[in-house]
Amino acid sequence: MADLSISSNRSGLSRRAALRLAGAGTGGMLAATFGLVPTRAEAAGAGAVVGGAAVVPSGVGGVHYVPRAGWGADESWRINRRTGQPWPVEFAPGQVITVHHTAIPVNDADPAASVRAIYRGHTKDRGWADIGYHLLIDNAGAVYEGRRSGADTVPVYEADGRAVTGAHVQGNNAGNIGVALMGDLRTRPPTPQARRTLALVLLALAGRHQLDPTGMATYTNPSSGARRQIPTISGHRDWMGTACPGDALFALLPGLRRDVAVALGRPLPPQPLVPPRSPVAPGAQSLLAAAP
Repeated sequence: MADLSISSNRSGLSRRAALRLAGAGTGGMLAATFGLVPTRAEAAGAGAVVGGAAVVPSGVGGVHYVPRAGWGADESWRINRRTGQPWPVEFAPGQVITVHHTAIPVNDADPAASVRAIYRGHTKDRGWADIGYHLLIDNAGAVYEGRRSGADTVPVYEADGRAVTGAHVQGNNAGNIGVALMGDLRTRPPTPQARRTLALVLLALAGRHQLDPTGMATYTNPSSGARRQIPTISGHRDWMGTACPGDALFALLPGLRRDVAVALGRPLPPQPLVPPRSPVAPGAQSLLAAAP
């Protein structure tokens, strides 16, 4: 099993495991060290998914990962109706991470159906090129591949380490990695399993891009050149006027940033970078602590 002993800093991820995760190579922090591995069929080149998802036998956190084929993505929905060709895919170096909630109910008995509904809403209803988020997390803590980044089994990235450009923060998408918790989190906090997986995903991404989890970043839009100061791990509402990612989830972000920083051995500021805009949800605790 992964090294997940509780350390003196109350973070459930040990320093050794955190450094191993953060030091993984291009894409490897998700594909190997984090435990997001291909299914047996994919590894054998069969082009099919056994049981609909990859079950991670080991790796940091033992996360259950579902690739696009596993949740039933209809790849024909990525076709531009006017041209009959797939929408062009763009990539950019990762600069920041943005946390969202999907703001719609989740079918816990069939969360893949909920991912398909989001995909349909983004492509069929809004006319987008693909699902907007890079990764989604359900109430059980499973991770779903969002926007397609290529034909390999590694989500988010192409081979050179650049992140696929999503559609989750209007006008500020290139180099901005979007992670969405499924459900409406305005008043209901995320489940312990979802909180822990979110912390591990953010730890992996922050380590991969050498981001300071409690710091500010100067985000530069590579298309327009426009710049703005933003937390390296932000909530959607940090960018614009929106309720996303919901008060209950937004209240957890300061503690989550600090937990990720501790796991990476980063110095902590004296106070949380962005104070909660609503009281911390009852039962909020170290987000890297082992889920019950």
